Amino acid sequence: MLIFQVSISTWLTSGADLHNADLTKTNLTNVDFYDADLHDAYLIDTNLQGAHLSGAYLSGADLSGANLRGANLWITKLPGVRLRDTNLIEAHLIGANLSGAHLSGANLRYAIIVSIQFYSVTLNEETDFLEAIIDDSNFIDHISKFTKKVPEKINNKRKLRLKLEQRGLTESYSEKILKLSILPEK
Repeated sequence: MLIFQVSISTWLTSGADLHNADLTKTNLTNVDFYDADLHDAYLIDTNLQGAHLSGAYLSGADLSGANLRGANLWITKLPGVRLRDTNLIEAHLIGANLSGAHLSGANLRYAIIVSIQFYSVTLNEETDFLEAIIDDSNFIDHISKFTKKVPEKINNKRKLRLKLEQRGLTESYSEKILKLSILPEK
């Protein structure tokens, strides 16, 4: 059953309860799903470019083929989420729980991935992390077992700060990321 087939661009749904909702192929560009409950939702081929999903609960949701380019996924709960062939270019996965997530074929180029949980993440040779900023060398070692599309390791907060500056992030935004990072100062 399809609930929405409309454009809901910049629609405000902060804190909404949309668990089990079918939002397949919906345009949700720049939507505010802050703290929303989207567990077990269907967001297949949905456009979530620039969406604000901080604190959202997406456990078991299906976002296969979705466009999450530039999405904000701070402290987002994504265990068991299906992100197959999903566009996560330039997405910010900060403090996100990706345990059990399916990322086969996902494109995470230029994503910022800091202080995540990644137990039992499913990847394949098509999963792309090139030019991503990742603060956990163990995660990079893990993804290296599945794909050659891996970024260079960052070994301290000084180097992480430099990488964030090169992306043009504001100093205050970068400082928030650095506070959550597991990296040593030097």
